[in-house]
Amino acid sequence: MTRMPALNDLAPALAALALASALGGAQARPLALKDEAGVAAFAADVAAYRGASQVRWVVAARSHADAESAIAKLSLALQPSDEALLNRVSAEAVDPADLPQVADGPVAYVDARADTPISNCSWRVTVTDPQLPSRGAKPSEIGLVPDDSVPVGPAATFRLEHAGILQAKLYAFGETRPGAIRDLAAVADVNIPVAKPPEPELLLLATARNPSALYDSLKAALASAKGERRDLGAGQSLVGQGLVASRGISAGIATIPDVMIAPKAKPADSGKVAAAAPSEDFETCRYRLSPTKS
Repeated sequence: MTRMPALNDLAPALAALALASALGGAQARPLALKDEAGVAAFAADVAAYRGASQVRWVVAARSHADAESAIAKLSLALQPSDEALLNRVSAEAVDPADLPQVADGPVAYVDARADTPISNCSWRVTVTDPQLPSRGAKPSEIGLVPDDSVPVGPAATFRLEHAGILQAKLYAFGETRPGAIRDLAAVADVNIPVAKPPEPELLLLATARNPSALYDSLKAALASAKGERRDLGAGQSLVGQGLVASRGISAGIATIPDVMIAPKAKPADSGKVAAAAPSEDFETCRYRLSPTKS
């Protein structure tokens, strides 16, 4: 896939302004922790992303002691059941010349330095959301692993890249309500918008050594949709009816055309809804996106 070149040096700034306008002023930026309201908002964010196992946070201040003090306040704001999430938060001393916001007190943001994991899957799955606290104006990108669940704002997007071997057949789907499915491999955008209207969405990719009659039938039913969601009926749901095979070789979510994808795998489906038996020649990975308030 190729990217359109920037029209000029102002393009990123113009895009950021347009996004902020569309969201009613919401944009990527650090979260100020200078008062109780800020600490409470940070505690809510940390708790909300508990299901995103790879997300790490930075509390930055003019001194390391001030940052640690803010983390201590965070610990008091968290529910007892969420105290283990403090292991995802680190303190950092930052010069105001590098991050002007710390001049007014500690701030928090997602640690963008954390490597996006591949895990035991052959896919790199990332989410970008301007509502997620970020160190700068550029929205933070967070990596997911299979079975992660992440809250997403209305302007969030996700990106799917395959890192496996060529020559396998990949199937990528997104489902909101039972049977309301889109073929992610047919979506034109590299950065795929989250479900609209906002709904929880299951992302599923299956990898097979040979074509799967079951998933090919779903692709055929969605062929004219060009990546848009269609209601195929609850009987075609990706969950709860044996459609989801267990992991075998490795997998993730894909938004990449079939010609660009290919790890190993062999058909584990018989073409019937309840026949996707676990197999080492067939693998799936699942991720869940849940809408947040706009």
